[in-house]
Amino acid sequence: MVPPGKGAPVEALVEPGQNALAVARSLVEQGLTEGDARSLARWFSLLGMDTRLKPGLYRIRPGTPWEVARQMQSQEPDSTGIRLLAGTTFKELGAVLSRWGGEIALLRELADLSNFPVELRGLLPENPEFRLAFLLPDSYLVTPSGAAVRDFVRLASRTWQVKIGPLLPRDTGAQWLLKRAILASINERESRDDEERARVAGVFENRLRLGMPLQSCATVIFAWKQKGRVLEGLTYGDLDIDSPYNTYRNKGLPPGPIGAPSLPAWQASLAPERHEYLFFVLSPSGRHIFSRTYEEHLAAQKIAGQEKQETQNRKGD
Repeated sequence: MVPPGKGAPVEALVEPGQNALAVARSLVEQGLTEGDARSLARWFSLLGMDTRLKPGLYRIRPGTPWEVARQMQSQEPDSTGIRLLAGTTFKELGAVLSRWGGEIALLRELADLSNFPVELRGLLPENPEFRLAFLLPDSYLVTPSGAAVRDFVRLASRTWQVKIGPLLPRDTGAQWLLKRAILASINERESRDDEERARVAGVFENRLRLGMPLQSCATVIFAWKQKGRVLEGLTYGDLDIDSPYNTYRNKGLPPGPIGAPSLPAWQASLAPERHEYLFFVLSPSGRHIFSRTYEEHLAAQKIAGQEKQETQNRKGD
């Protein structure tokens, strides 16, 4: 039998990453028990809960440390999932988080360095919106409260640090890492096949080294999206947009990432394949045809166009 405690239930928040003692201290501060935090933490341990305290929102009646611990043991806390999809832009993520403050809340939490792992704080770009690239796409369980966006940023940035942090060179600097983040975000949108990502990354490295414009369709589509126009593909007229993200008109990198890169996109950006390719074109198979010269590229475009026409003809039969 679960002890009832006394009085009306009180909402108690357990934040992601809190250990048993931190949870106990929080509950004591909220007045849920007259006992001390160590006594409550000891009951968590005796009941086998110290390593299984789920984050979320509990509803607990005030009582003794034992009564509070037993009530928490018997409950499934309220929580909600936030899914960050690879390639998501700042505005798109703001819409996902609309019930907790949207873009305003997201900007606030991204601007707060304390929400990021200590190892990452000195490497983050000054523009909070660009820090979106340091949230790793995945599904995250957070408490359905005013702390939801903060918890999400903390969880997603911690996951980035665990999975990508060890891949960084020892002498990593903020400017170098921002460049890698921008290239990873472009790679995310340009490549559908993870096995090709390193080769695609190598093309952009070669173009930057030779002073050629990146000519990334993904950046132009992002530029139009910033102006409220959503495009699936581009016409030649679309390439004239006046934007620092138009990498057909501007050489070098755009100002910031165009979305949240996945782990494979980050891996490709950090370890691009070395080769002599300068061009690629997408074929109907979903894979790219890579070329070293513009003449080869024109031939590859012709092949891709023929394959597309053949595919459409087969669908029409």
